Amino acid sequence: MAFIRAGVAEIWIGAAADAKPTGIAAGSWAHEYDTGRWFVTDDGSTWRAPRDSGYYATATHSQPTIGATTTVALAANAARLYALLVNDSNEDVYIKLGAAAVLNQGIRLNAGGGSYELNRRVGNLHTGAINAICASGGKVLLVTEGT
Repeated sequence: MAFIRAGVAEIWIGAAADAKPTGIAAGSWAHEYDTGRWFVTDDGSTWRAPRDSGYYATATHSQPTIGATTTVALAANAARLYALLVNDSNEDVYIKLGAAAVLNQGIRLNAGGGSYELNRRVGNLHTGAINAICASGGKVLLVTEGT
């Protein structure tokens, strides 16, 4: 089945595997009936998840090395819809949202897999910089950012 127009309001409905329509009115919406996800087009051809949906289209993975002084774990990004930080080290890591990280302050990510997830649906999405610190330095965070 292909995406079909559902009415005069420029709402299109189809399966996730179907190609979304192009050359249509800017501001149109598409709904994937099998996933429940909504998308909007700003230009009539390129589709994106709406900012308030909590869904993201692109995941970017990084592995910043965290120092014994405040280190940027994830740079500010106004397009961020989701982020996940996982401590992949043998030492606790502390993060702060939008401020310099300080040992034993902010949000602690326990050694060996401690994590912190940010998204709009939970209500804790932060699009500013996320900074981290650890006691000895040289420890790795696994970071996923959705835009």
